Formats: sequence, C-alpha cells, structure tokens
Amino acid sequence: MPCPNELEKAGKKIAENCEGLPLTIVKVAQILSESDKTAEYWNEVGADKRHSVYVDAYDRMYKVLYPSYDYLSQELKPIFLYMGVFPQNYEIPRSKLAKIWDVEGFCVGHQSPAKLDELDSSSLIMLHEIGFRKRIKTCSLYSPFWHLCNKEATKSKFFHALNSLADGLAEERLESHRRLCIRNNSLFAIKDVYDKMSSVSTVRSLLCTGPYHEYPVPVCFGFRLLRILDALTARFYEFPLEVVNLIQLLYLALTFEGKIPSSISRLWNLRSNLPHPRQESFLGNLYTVLDVGSQSCTRDVFERIPGLMKLGIRIEVGPADDVDEPFRCFDHISHLHNLQTLKCVIVNPRIISKVVAPLSIFPSSLKKLTLTGGFGYPWEEMSKISFLQNLTELKLRCYAFRGPKWKVRQHEFQKLRFLLIEDTDLVQWTFEDHRCFESLEILSVKHCYKLERIPMKFDERLLKIELVDCNPLALTKLKEDREKDKFCLSGANLNIHSSLDE
Repeated sequence: MPCPNELEKAGKKIAENCEGLPLTIVKVAQILSESDKTAEYWNEVGADKRHSVYVDAYDRMYKVLYPSYDYLSQELKPIFLYMGVFPQNYEIPRSKLAKIWDVEGFCVGHQSPAKLDELDSSSLIMLHEIGFRKRIKTCSLYSPFWHLCNKEATKSKFFHALNSLADGLAEERLESHRRLCIRNNSLFAIKDVYDKMSSVSTVRSLLCTGPYHEYPVPVCFGFRLLRILDALTARFYEFPLEVVNLIQLLYLALTFEGKIPSSISRLWNLRSNLPHPRQESFLGNLYTVLDVGSQSCTRDVFERIPGLMKLGIRIEVGPADDVDEPFRCFDHISHLHNLQTLKCVIVNPRIISKVVAPLSIFPSSLKKLTLTGGFGYPWEEMSKISFLQNLTELKLRCYAFRGPKWKVRQHEFQKLRFLLIEDTDLVQWTFEDHRCFESLEILSVKHCYKLERIPMKFDERLLKIELVDCNPLALTKLKEDREKDKFCLSGANLNIHSSLDE
C-alpha cells in the first residue's frame, strides 16, 4: 500500500532518524502502523530523534541486538560500554576516548584506533570523521546500541547516568557506583541531589556530558578518590580550588579562561593539561599539554616534564613585541626527548615583514608537526625539519613558511606520509631528484594561488593529491604532465576543488 502524500515527507525524516539500520526502520514502521496515521503525529515523531516511538523500537530490538554485545571479548566490553556515557548521537573524538580508556586501564592510548576498528567491524559504531591513514577521528554509537549500552551499564553498575531529578534523589541507584555521568548540569544546583552525590564514597570518575552550561553551577568536588574529572560542559568564572585537593586525579578537563593557580602542580599524577609548574615540581607522568602560552615554554619548565609526548603552543604577537620574543618558545623544545606531536599556532596571525629568528632544532622523536600562522620562515629553514627521521605528518598553514622558491634536496622527508601546505606565497616548488618524499601517501595543497606547478617526482606510493582553490595554471600543467607520462602518479587519486566552479 503506497504511503499517503501527506505522510511522505515526515516518513522520509523518520527513516533518516533510523540511521540507515534496516531493523530500526522495520520496528519503527511496526509501531507507527499501530498508531494514528496523521501528519501531525508523524511530523512529531520525525522532529524528535528521542521520541518514545524510537525508544519503544529499541526496546523491541534489545534481544536481537544483545548477542552483538555478548560476543564481544571481555577486553572490548568495557570499552564499548564506556561510549554510552556520552549523549545519544554525540560525536566523540577518538583522542578523548584514548585518554580516558588509558586512565581507566582499559587499554593503552596507542591501542585505541585498533579497538575502535574492532567495534566498527562489528557494526556497533557510526563513523563521522576519518583522518589521515584512514584512522577514525570522531565516532558515535548507533542509537539502538546506545540504548543497549545504557541498559547494560545500569544492570552491571558500570556507570550511573543522572538525567533527571529522580535519578539524583534515588540513593539506592547512586550507592556503590564508581562512575557518575551527569547529563544535566543543573542537578548540581539542587541541594538534595548535591548532598546525595557527595555521600557516595566509591566514585572514581565524574563525567559531565550534558549540554554546555553557560552559568556556573556548584560541581561536586567531594570525591576524595576521584581519578577522572571531566567538567568541560560546566563553565567556571573562578578556578575551583577544591580541585587541588583531589590528589588521585589522573585526568582533568575544565572550562576556565582565567589563570590556573600554580598549586595545581600538587596533582602530580595528572597526565594532561597543567599550567606552569612551581619551582620544586617534577611532573614525570605528564604526557600532554595543550594550548599553553609561549611564555611558559622555558628550559626550566621542559626539564621538569621530561615525559611529554604531545604539546600545543599558542603564540600571541602584540604590536609592541620584539618580533623574535614570542618565537623563543622553540629554543628549548629539543629538551623534550619523548615529544611526538607538536602543534604551534599564532592566534592573532599577521604576516610579519621582518625575518624572524632561525628555526630551532626539533627533537628527533617528533612524528607530527603543525605550524599555523604568520611565522614566515624562509623555505631554506625547512632543512631543519626535513631530516627528522621519525616525522610522518607535516602541516604548514597560513604563511608558516614564506618565499617564492622551495627546492627539496636529495633524501629529504624520507618517512613523511602526509603533507599539507595551505595559504602561502610559494611560486616554484622543485625537487633536486626523485629521492625525496619517498614514503608520501597524501599531498594536500590549499589556497596556494601563486604556485605554478606541482612537482611530478613523487614516489609511486603517493595515493592521493588534493588541490583546493589553487592556481588554475598548476592544475592545467598537472593534468598535462599526467597525460604525457601515463606511469607518472598513475596510482594517485586526484581530487580537485575550486570555489569558482560552485
């Protein structure tokens, strides 16, 4: 029987909400067939992905889907269940999962891509963003599995989610839980709920995963044995000093724009997100520091965080600054012998007319390097990067390097697999010979309006060339070169995008 015209539009929206899962579509259709077939009701169902119709469908699917969970290995089950603490349909960054899984002891951080691949192969998660080398960057649970996940977590007391006042006041539900998931930050402001939460001595993880709360709420910091505190969705206008008493913390995430007190260095177990340490502090377990100001990047600080593996630096260039001063943050990075990822961004970029100081030497352990903003280094300085023996990913954005000519020397960038060049005044890019970029798999060139030609001496391993809003002359020559030499870049997928064609 064909669908009535007045229901067709709403029906398509309802099918879209079923996330392409045939079983969900069938179950939702069965429920709709038992209800009023009015456009008003169907529009109501289509407009709300959390409508009771879908919840009812997920309940009916539970027995069919349960074996998919039950067949998971004992190692993978807690990893899967943990994804249920996030809101339904929330796109979860892999990097966040990796850090939390690591702290929880479920898997070491570098194993997280493999674990997500296993969940993907079991069709339990939905992929949203795929990065370089086809690694998952963001993902979410399919809604039926999110529903199953929360059911199983409640049964096994894996975590307790507080969605409403009733959840916060039910003392027997809170009792003996190790993980509390707060999906409504306003609950902290209700004294009875706050007091009942504070009385649960077993809590080791507190995760605020609800919508962002613009106004401050009294987040509960009374859990003395807390190891994970994620309160990014609760804004703090003053730093909560109670945090520095949580000496067991391994993971801390807060939204706070002021100056973090140096006393936080008492949290010596933390693995990420610390400010400038005090003079006597030694933070050997610190692996990640992001969005740190350039003024904090001194030799003294770096020598007290020797295990650092990931560093993000924010540089602000003021009109009255000595042009070299903000860039002296690079002078001591070579002391970080375990550093693998370095991201540096000028937050108020402007093209600097004066030549900045020579680029410093980076540690040989570096695997990923991103420079964004008007650093304006001459291309000759690239030699200090090109021979980093472990470098696999290089991103240069917004005049990180300047100048009309870049000649790549023999044997440079031997292990580089991904190269991005975006917004530069480069005109001529040449290779000394074909023994450059021998491992490159992806080349992305964006907004390089002056670049006359893409070099053709890349190794046959090159899989993809992406050109976005570049000089039409370069595009034409690239196509001509491929026509002349059928074997040249024959295995590379050419992806061209131009705003002029839109």
